[in-house]
Amino acid sequence: MAMSHRERSIGAPLNEGLFDPHARSRGQWLISFNPQDRPTIRLFCFPYAGGDANIFRDWTVAMPDGIEVIGVQYPGRGCNQELPPISNCDEMVSQLQVMMAPLLGIDFAFFGHSNGALISFEVARSLLAGPKGRMRHHFLSAKSAPHLSNGMRKICGLDDDEFIRSIREMGGTPPEVLDDARLMQRLLPRLRADFAIGERYVFRPGAGLACDISVLRGEYDDSVDGEFVKRWSELTTGRVCQYLIDGDHFFLNSHKSRVVALVRAVLLEYAS
Repeated sequence: MAMSHRERSIGAPLNEGLFDPHARSRGQWLISFNPQDRPTIRLFCFPYAGGDANIFRDWTVAMPDGIEVIGVQYPGRGCNQELPPISNCDEMVSQLQVMMAPLLGIDFAFFGHSNGALISFEVARSLLAGPKGRMRHHFLSAKSAPHLSNGMRKICGLDDDEFIRSIREMGGTPPEVLDDARLMQRLLPRLRADFAIGERYVFRPGAGLACDISVLRGEYDDSVDGEFVKRWSELTTGRVCQYLIDGDHFFLNSHKSRVVALVRAVLLEYAS
């Protein structure tokens, strides 16, 4: 989907003086859906496996001035279609560190759903002391705490038919997409890479989060363990709020207004 004139990628400055002049050549990893000259806080949104930044595009409708919504666009999709997908969490985090660093000079928060929760957590852990001190909140959605073994089924290495069948069983992907053989051949590399990030991830003990967190779980999400979701509390020194959302693993889409309202209410505490 093409960006509107109001949206900007990392190649176009969101805030004067904060951007690396060489960023344009790195691709469009970060897309601001409501560019602001002087935002009070930036919300970086990390999509789930197979998703792209545009699932957060219309969050801006509910956000007041001062809250800038930035979608993280992984390689291999959207405006980064020509970049090879990344299948290793460490590599993804390393790339995002470079892309995001110029934007972390003001208060910011992360929202990550499913695979995005894992990636955003590792990005947050990797931050240097300066930027880490500006992180106000972390929303962790539809993901078990990563320091626990959840025994999830691994599908990234399955043959194409089995892999697509597994994606279909999970829900969240329109049947017309899964039934389009030509389209799926284009999508399979990025899907496999996304799932490999989560399935091959190895937790390393070390620094956790130092900010408040909100943990979201779908009431009917059978892909995560409810008790393991609660144990995100062991990975931060900040306050923890737990939210149970009506819906399955993809409540982010089916109950978007509830999720956005929750995020807005929390961020208003920092943006006022």
